[in-house]
Amino acid sequence: MTWLTHWGVYKPVHSPSHPPGTSPRESLLWAPAHNPGRDVVVPVPEGGGFGHDKSPLHPLSRNPPVRNTTFFHAGRVCGVGLPNTSQPWPFNCPPRGRRYSGAVRQRVHAYHHNRTGYAVLPHVKNFSQMLMRSKFCLATQGGGHGNRQVIAAVSGCIPVVIGDHVYQPFEPELDWNDFSVRVLEEQIPILHEILAAVDEETYRRKQAALRCGAQHVLFSSMRGSLIGESGHYDAFETTLEILRAHIDHPGVPPQDLQKVDEKFKRFMACGADEVGQEPPPREPGTPAVCSKSAFDGPSSCRHCVYKSLLGGAHTMCCNSLDLAACPRLWS
Repeated sequence: MTWLTHWGVYKPVHSPSHPPGTSPRESLLWAPAHNPGRDVVVPVPEGGGFGHDKSPLHPLSRNPPVRNTTFFHAGRVCGVGLPNTSQPWPFNCPPRGRRYSGAVRQRVHAYHHNRTGYAVLPHVKNFSQMLMRSKFCLATQGGGHGNRQVIAAVSGCIPVVIGDHVYQPFEPELDWNDFSVRVLEEQIPILHEILAAVDEETYRRKQAALRCGAQHVLFSSMRGSLIGESGHYDAFETTLEILRAHIDHPGVPPQDLQKVDEKFKRFMACGADEVGQEPPPREPGTPAVCSKSAFDGPSSCRHCVYKSLLGGAHTMCCNSLDLAACPRLWS
């Protein structure tokens, strides 16, 4: 059986703040919940908040904000209450808040909240603007699986992935190293050194690859496009393509599927020969999915139908309330 879940924990994750001598059972944060090569980690649907309707990744975006903040994270640190900036980790959070996020947010805040060029805050009013004015954004779990990597990617901010033994959406079939920075939890104290070592050429290359990576983690074909994408490589289609590759290549490690399947490799590169390259232009007149971007003109779909869901979310389908009947406009 194959499971599609948001939670990509593939090895036991233990709390780093438990005292020496604590039994593995007592220190266990998260038990394995993902079987690589059989299960698929799917992204949390993102519907266009956080200023994504004006994403600088859109081809029609002009004069995007200057990214003058090196690193950004705003949100809960301890899970409950505010961090105590006068105390080192793990004492910067109350005992019941030390397990939150696998203790990643607590450590990042303790080591970097007052570093020049870094904005690590429990709360900020201009959240969407900060996403678009920052070079790197923390992408980590919260109480469980997170969506920070999706939020950062669509904003054009390079995700900084911290979370040992936790796969990101579509990982390892999708190589997040192409458009993110992976930091081990033990490296959190030297996070600033790792980011400073990313030279301009590497950053430019990751930025170029980010637009394709962002397409894979958006459910564009059923919730509307945000960055001028066709929906051909969206999260729904990526799920189907990964399942197809698993079936066609049984026994091949998931991280090696692109090596043995040229069609799969091109799909994961959004139609290009390599990730980060410009894909072939769409044929003139090719229709696009319904758009929620401020940069797009009238949609080529004559009637974009909204359907409200629980929690204020919605779907956005061309000419139909039924997602199963939603046309795959690129085929």
